[in-house]
Amino acid sequence: MIKSILLPIDGSEFCKRSYKLAVEIARKYSAQITVVHVRRRSIKRDSNQGFYQGANVATIRDVVGSKDAFKILKKARGYFSMQGVHAETKLIEGEPAQAIIEYAQKGSYDAIIMCTHGMGGLKRFTMGSITSDVVINSTVPVLVVRCKSGKVIDIEEERAKRLEQKSAQQ
Repeated sequence: MIKSILLPIDGSEFCKRSYKLAVEIARKYSAQITVVHVRRRSIKRDSNQGFYQGANVATIRDVVGSKDAFKILKKARGYFSMQGVHAETKLIEGEPAQAIIEYAQKGSYDAIIMCTHGMGGLKRFTMGSITSDVVINSTVPVLVVRCKSGKVIDIEEERAKRLEQKSAQQ
């Protein structure tokens, strides 16, 4: 039974399909949705000492990145509100895949719903895939929505249709 859903988002139009699936599951199982956006930690090179400094360095990029992140989360909150579904929003910081995995485990989520942009072959290899990393390394089950595919289907409904078709053929 799914009672809590973690929905990592990147703000892309492609991933709105994962919102729809989260709404369907939340309604069906009375599940809670937590929408997270991961902001990468900024790293600033110290030219005098030749090493990198971590998250304690405040930069203009941090401020701009936070504003963009909050806009992304606000839009997502608005979408869920329009659907009549409550969704909590959180901004977390770190390397996206690792931050998502850790947040899901600490929060005892029942499922992570993520989209994939449908990258394949060399493009996936050269760019990396946050979704793939989460699927491979998470102990929390991950539902992946391919954003370029057709409609979102209800698995139980689809199963019932196939059983009906099978019995009609016999």
